[in-house]
Amino acid sequence: MSLGPHHSRTNCPWPWAHVAVGILAFGVRLAHVLFLEKSDPMFAHPAMDARWHVEWARALALGIAEGGPFFRAPLYPYFLSGLFKLFGMSFLIPRIVQVVIGTSGCLLTQELGKRLGGRGVGVVAGLTAALYGPLIYFDGEFLVETLFLPLIAASLLLTLHARESSMARRPAVHWWVLAGFVTGLATIARPNMLIVAIGMIAWIFWELAPGRRARAITAWLALFALPVGAVTAYNASEGGGFVLVASQGGVNFWIGNNRIADGKSAIFPPYHGPATKARSRYRDSVEFNARLEAERRLGQELRDADVSSYWFGQGVRFIRDEPGVWIRLTLEKAYFLVNGYELPSNREVYRVRRWSPVLATLLWERPLAFPFGLIFPLALAGILIASSAAANIHRPLHRLLLLYLCIYGVGVIAFFVTARHRVPIVPTLIVYASLALASAPSAFRSMLNRKHVRPARAIALFLMFAGGVALSNTEYFEVRKYHRGEHCLNLGYAYAQQRRYEEALTEYQFAIAEEPRFVRAHFNAGAVYAAQGRPDEARQALMTALEIDPKYVDAWVELGRVNSEGGNFKEAEETFRKALELNPKHTLAHYGLALLYLKAWDFAGYKRHLALAHQADPDFAPANLAIAELLVEQGRPNEAREYLKRAARVDPQSPRLKKLAASLGN
Repeated sequence: MSLGPHHSRTNCPWPWAHVAVGILAFGVRLAHVLFLEKSDPMFAHPAMDARWHVEWARALALGIAEGGPFFRAPLYPYFLSGLFKLFGMSFLIPRIVQVVIGTSGCLLTQELGKRLGGRGVGVVAGLTAALYGPLIYFDGEFLVETLFLPLIAASLLLTLHARESSMARRPAVHWWVLAGFVTGLATIARPNMLIVAIGMIAWIFWELAPGRRARAITAWLALFALPVGAVTAYNASEGGGFVLVASQGGVNFWIGNNRIADGKSAIFPPYHGPATKARSRYRDSVEFNARLEAERRLGQELRDADVSSYWFGQGVRFIRDEPGVWIRLTLEKAYFLVNGYELPSNREVYRVRRWSPVLATLLWERPLAFPFGLIFPLALAGILIASSAAANIHRPLHRLLLLYLCIYGVGVIAFFVTARHRVPIVPTLIVYASLALASAPSAFRSMLNRKHVRPARAIALFLMFAGGVALSNTEYFEVRKYHRGEHCLNLGYAYAQQRRYEEALTEYQFAIAEEPRFVRAHFNAGAVYAAQGRPDEARQALMTALEIDPKYVDAWVELGRVNSEGGNFKEAEETFRKALELNPKHTLAHYGLALLYLKAWDFAGYKRHLALAHQADPDFAPANLAIAELLVEQGRPNEAREYLKRAARVDPQSPRLKKLAASLGN
C-alpha cells in the first residue's frame, strides 16, 4: 500500500477532479434547498437558534442597534446581515450563498485529503463530503456550521502551508498571519476553537526548529487575537465584564454537567417562563432563564461574565461532589459523540427527509446509521493506517488533523452532544475514512499475494473497523430517546404561521400524547383553536394549561383574547387584569387591554396601555405598528419609521407593515 502525497500526481488532473467535486456538491445542495423551499413549513419560519440568527441579522441590516454583550458568537449573524443588505430579506438567496460556501468546504476537504495521502484520497474525500447528508442539511439551515466548517478547513490548510514555507526557508510570516486570522474568524463563529487554538500553537512549537518557533507563533497569534480581541473588548465596553467572544459557555457547561443532565439535551436552568412573546423578537430561553435563576440565587443583578461564571462554577461543583455520576455521564457523552444517530438540536434532522428527496437518499437511521455509522469506523481504520510507520502520508498534516480531532471531540464531550455540535469533526473523519477507502485496493492485492500479508496488521485494522461499527450502530444509553415535544411545538408553530391549523394541531397533540402535562402544548393548541374560530375548544385547552400551571400568564392572556373576540368584554378585562397581577409588565396583557379600550372608544386608555405594552417589550410588532399609525396621524413620519423598523425585524411580511411603509414612501 503506497498512497503518499506524491504517488498519484499523474493519475487525475487537479482542475478536473476539483471541478467534478464542485459541480456535484453544488448540485445536490442546491436541489436540497429548492426542495425545502417548495414544501418545508419551516423554510420561512425558522425556530430556536436559526430564528435568533435571522432576527439578529435583520436588526443589523435595518440599522437597529442591539447593544449589550454577545451571548452567542457574532460572526454568522453579521455575515447573514450582509446578505440581507445586499439581497433583501429573502429566505432563499442567503441559502444559495450558503450552498456555494458549503461547496467550498467540500473542495477544502478534498484538498486536505490530497495533502494527506495523494490525489486518490483527495478525490474520495471530496466526493464523500459532497454527498454527506448532514453536511448538506446544515448548508440549508440558518446556523453557524455552514460558515464555520470551511473556516476550520482553511485554517488547517493555511497553518500547514505556513509550516512548509518555513521549512523550505521561503518567506512565511504572511502565511502565519493569514492562518492565525482565519482561525480567529473561526473562533468568533464558534468559541470552541479557543481550546483548539492552544493545540495549534503546540503543534507549531513541535513542528518548527527552535530558531523559527517564536517568530511563527508571534505572527500567528497577532492576527488570531485581532477578531477575538475585538469581540472581547466590545463585550467589556458593553458592561458584560471579561467575556471571551460569547457568554453562553458557562451555562452550556452546566447543561452538560449537572444531576439531571442526559448529555444530549439543552435542558435549561429552572424555568421562569418563555423568553419570547408572540410576534416579538426571539430571545434564547437558556439565556433568559439562566440569568433570572442566577440572580435569584445570588440576590443581585449580574453582568454577563458573572452569569457565565456562576453556571460554570455549578458544573464544576457537580463534578467535585459527584465524581462517579460525572464519569458515567462523560462516558455516555463519549458514546453519543461516536454513535451514528444524528441527535437533534434545533430540528429533528430525520424528519426533514420527508421534504427533501436528497436527504431521504443520503441520510438514514437503520439498519446502518448512515452516513456517520460507516464513516466513523472507516476513519478509525484510516487513522491506524496513517499512524503506521510504513504509510506514505504527510506526517505533519496527520499530526495536525489528529490533534484537532481529539481536542475538538473532547471539547464537545465536555459540554453536551448533538449532531450540530459534533459535525465540525466530520470533515476530518471523512479525510481519514477516504484514506482507508483509497487504501483498500492495494490492501486487497496484498492479501492475494501471500508473501506480503501481515496478519497482525490485518487483524488490527479489522478490530478497529469492527469496534467502530459497534460504537456507531448500537443503541445503548437511550441514545435515540429525546424530548420530541419541543420539536413538535416548533413545527406546529410554523404550520400555524401558514394557517395550516389542522397540521399544527396534529403536532401539538403528538406533544401532549408524549407528555400529558406539557403546558405549552396545551396553550398552543388553545391558540390554534382560537384562530380557527373554535372558542369552546380553545377555552378547554387553555383551562387545561391553567390547571397544570395556574401561573402560566400567557394562557390567561389568550383566554382574555378569546373572551374579547366572543364579545365577553367584562370577562376579557378581568382575565387580562388577572394576567397583570401575575406579571405587571406582561406585554400581551397590556396590548389586550389596549384593544378593549379601543373597542370602547376610550382612546386615552388605548394609548396608555399601548405605551405600557411597548415599554414592556420594545420589539413587540403589533404595538410598534399601532404606535407608528398614531405617529403618522400626528404628522411625525420620521419617528414612525423607527417603529416600523422594529416591526420589520420581527414580521417583515406583515400586510399592515407594508401598507404603512408605502404610505411613508418607503
